[in-house]
Amino acid sequence: MASRDVAEHLRACCGAIYEVFGEAAPTLSDDAAVIRAHELSRAFGERALQLREWNPDLDDEPLAIIELVLRGALERDATGALSLLAMVSLVGPRLLISVHDARVAVSDDPALGACFDELANTLVQQIRRTAQVLGAMAVDEVEWLAWVQDWSISLEESGNGESFGLFA
Repeated sequence: MASRDVAEHLRACCGAIYEVFGEAAPTLSDDAAVIRAHELSRAFGERALQLREWNPDLDDEPLAIIELVLRGALERDATGALSLLAMVSLVGPRLLISVHDARVAVSDDPALGACFDELANTLVQQIRRTAQVLGAMAVDEVEWLAWVQDWSISLEESGNGESFGLFA
């Protein structure tokens, strides 16, 4: 897979997070979730713009599976807490593995590798900050953990059990 294809795939991942949380933020009913959604959108929007450098002529096309998971969480919970939980438990870890795979794949491109390093750092930072916010929110753990488990199984069955299919 060419460097520009790898960059485009991760740009689509970042674009999905940017788009979903950017659209959702003003609609959420919990203030902490609103702020966190704005911060997630901004952080991943910046990474998507950075990745555009390797393929500036392509239109932004968010990765559908990430959109599906995050929008599904938003449909089930108007506060935004479930979408934050989905980001921390379903999307973030899989994207981190995708970034690692991408970093290995483009080891001959130091500039793109540095960009992927920044993305990995952003992911870890945003996962930690989101987990802190979630820890302070009232969540329906039983129902939501069942939803997360169902989505995890769905992701596994769709070939996204560990990562978002960079080399699938």
